[in-house]
Amino acid sequence: MEALYHLHKNNLFLMNLYFIGQMFLMGLFYGSLTCMKVQKRIIYSTTALVLTGIGIQSWFDYEQFFQYNLFVIVITNLSVIVFAIFHLYNMLSSEKKYYYVTIGLLMYLLATTMVFVVGNINAKLNNEVKFMLWTFNSILVVLYYLFILYEWKVSFLFKKKDKPSFF
Repeated sequence: MEALYHLHKNNLFLMNLYFIGQMFLMGLFYGSLTCMKVQKRIIYSTTALVLTGIGIQSWFDYEQFFQYNLFVIVITNLSVIVFAIFHLYNMLSSEKKYYYVTIGLLMYLLATTMVFVVGNINAKLNNEVKFMLWTFNSILVVLYYLFILYEWKVSFLFKKKDKPSFF
């Protein structure tokens, strides 16, 4: 995105691709984690419906894909939030698998969705407020990565069979 920006090229389509890809991959991820057929069907159906909706929007208004597309941002993020909530609900009565990743993802998506919704009026704000919003978004990304790192440490770093033995 940065390279396209410096070449004075439109890079907003990459943002739309990111949100679409994130929703698709997280749909596959959370769909694979759930054992309930109803939830699995809801997750996969929602993913397909959202992708179809975005495809229809792009078909009728091709230029929307190359602009700041609030519909794509909101619908994809809200879908992933619902998938994550399904997973949290399932963990109430089962093993806490990918718990910290899910908590971090929820915090990140809820907050950044608001930042991106404000992005529509962002162009009218002064540079100081814009900088604060994107700094806040950057901090949220780092916090999310820290949740992922902690999940990796707790779940994968030293499995019982992999712990080093000193005696």
